[in-house]
Amino acid sequence: MRAESEVRGEPGGAQDERAADKLLSALNRARLPEGQQSPRSRRPKQPRKAKWPSDLVIAIERLRPDFPMGGKDKLALLLAKEGFKTSASTVGRILKHLVERGVVDPAPFIRKQKT
Repeated sequence: MRAESEVRGEPGGAQDERAADKLLSALNRARLPEGQQSPRSRRPKQPRKAKWPSDLVIAIERLRPDFPMGGKDKLALLLAKEGFKTSASTVGRILKHLVERGVVDPAPFIRKQKT
């Protein structure tokens, strides 16, 4: 004998669950290309290469040994005095790039002593 809710067509019956499953599977098939099981990555296939002026990179390489504890902010100020118009963030990116390549040494980490 059928449940009374199924006879009256009220929500919550097995028929509603099957309809919901069909709808969800149809939506999933519509989003994915045929034969593909999972969504494609949104990561760019060809990430942009950084384009910095070579004279700016050379100036940072030249300044870093003179100011080994100087961070991106200090180097940005020194570069501004030399006539370069750049942000501290750009200087930081260039420094990171140069440290990863091994062209300049990273700033030494000095720990404060507890007294």
